Amino acid sequence: MSDGIIATENGRFNMNHALLIKSEMDRLEKEMELLRKQLQLIQSQCEHRFVEDRLSQHCSYCYFVESLYY
Repeated sequence: MSDGIIATENGRFNMNHALLIKSEMDRLEKEMELLRKQLQLIQSQCEHRFVEDRLSQHCSYCYFVESLYY
């Protein structure tokens, strides 16, 4: 398969493959949570330089976003 999905020789998946996928998803979720916390820390310490559009503004340094829609 060309979309990055790996199947067995007969084109079917098995339980071991499902367990590997689940394990990788769990690992990535933990990594994502750690990265979210790191980004929040950076954003809380940033001296923001905001760029505004019609409904929001975002910091060009740390990508913190605020809504301007009240």
